Order: sequence, then C-alpha cells, then structure tokens
Amino acid sequence: MEGVFTSINPNLGFKAVSFRGVRFNVAALKPTHFSYLRNEDGTADFMPKVEIMKKLSLSSIDEVDEDESHITNKIPFLPTVELLALFDIEADKSFNGRPIYRVTEDAFNAN
Repeated sequence: MEGVFTSINPNLGFKAVSFRGVRFNVAALKPTHFSYLRNEDGTADFMPKVEIMKKLSLSSIDEVDEDESHITNKIPFLPTVELLALFDIEADKSFNGRPIYRVTEDAFNAN
C-alpha cells in the first residue's frame, strides 16, 4: 500500500482542516513530548533531543534523558494526530472505517 503520511500538532493550533479536505484520514494518535535545554540563567530553549545531544557533546539519546540540563514539558499536551492518505481509493475507503490506533506512553517511550 502506498500513500502519504504526516503529523499535526494540535497544541500549536493546527486543526488539519486542509489535510482532511484532500483525503487525509486520522490513522493514529501519539503522545506529544517536547524537549528543552535548560540555560545557566534558568530559562529553557525548545530543542530536539538530537540537537541537545550535539550541544552537550553526548553520545546517545539515553544520555540526554539522564542529563540535568534536559527537561520536558510538565503540562500534559494533546496527542499528535498522525494522518494518512492512501493512493488507492478503495484501500483508502476501507482504511477510513478502521479504528484509530492510539500509541501508549509505554510504547512511545520504548527504545
């Protein structure tokens, strides 16, 4: 099966209206977690974990998770919406009738 897959973050105000209008269907919901790098002055900058790893000269994402300079959001966010548009119209119709897959916190955090 071939198609296009994208993600929408409703915490940033995106509603996916334009994607839904061109046959994207909700395929899954997954937890939304943001990573921040704590600065010496106590402020924090949003930064992907890979960038934090580079900035702190660490060798793995696991080291980022353990570093005191790395913090994550404390407020629970709405889940990220995973959207899928299949090129085959019939496959798209049958997919649209399936339940939405929900990624659990445990599955999301598994290495």
